[in-house]
Amino acid sequence: MSDPDKLLPSPNLDGAKKETSPWLKLVVIVVVLVAAVMVLRATVLKPELPAVTVAVVERGDVEEAVTNTRAGTVKARQRASLSPQIGGRVVELPVVEGDLVEAGQLLLKLDDAIQQDQLSLASEDIRAASARSEEACLGAKLAEKELVRQEGLHAQGIASEGAMDRAVSERDRSNAACRAAQAGIQQAHAREALVRTQLAQTRIEAPFDGVVAEVSTQLGEWITPSPPGLPIPPVVDLLNPSSLYISAPIDEMDAERVQ
Repeated sequence: MSDPDKLLPSPNLDGAKKETSPWLKLVVIVVVLVAAVMVLRATVLKPELPAVTVAVVERGDVEEAVTNTRAGTVKARQRASLSPQIGGRVVELPVVEGDLVEAGQLLLKLDDAIQQDQLSLASEDIRAASARSEEACLGAKLAEKELVRQEGLHAQGIASEGAMDRAVSERDRSNAACRAAQAGIQQAHAREALVRTQLAQTRIEAPFDGVVAEVSTQLGEWITPSPPGLPIPPVVDLLNPSSLYISAPIDEMDAERVQ
């Protein structure tokens, strides 16, 4: 009689392990990847929440109430409606509504290519005027020396009256040319100062620390100053939130009760 263990084939356990092992590895890899993505989103990719200023509210008794049937408005004591004094295309707009800004911070800039070219020309005019002044005033000094020499010769009876007159005329002409050249330098500096003023008008800077309440333009837009008698909304509206007040219509009978 044969042995039962020899007649029945034994199960191939190694083959079963080889068939299920890749699936187990795939499941483990997927679980690890999902966990890594969740950790990454919770740490590195976590969005920054905006800072919020909170205040503790205390419970108290209402001592007196003044009824108002019409709405009031919360206003800032310090507020500036800012618009450029010249027209141009907006090339920089680094702020948006709600931004906190400091005094002197750039709020808007117009294209200043023309003003920059004019400033370069004004600087060249100053250098040219300085050169003309130096040359003219040097001529005046030489004319003065020549007059002194002619006076000496005239005293010795060598130079004629005509030579003396010509020396005096040349001295006067040279001095006038020197003064005109020096005035030209001042005029060139005045033109440069005017161009610098126009260049500064291409920028709008914050006049005080505050919050940008509204921006009514965008990059690339061409803006112009408000024409006389036709007011337009400001390009940037800036307010100081540290000092606010409420403007509301109150009955004159209740005026004494409002503090």
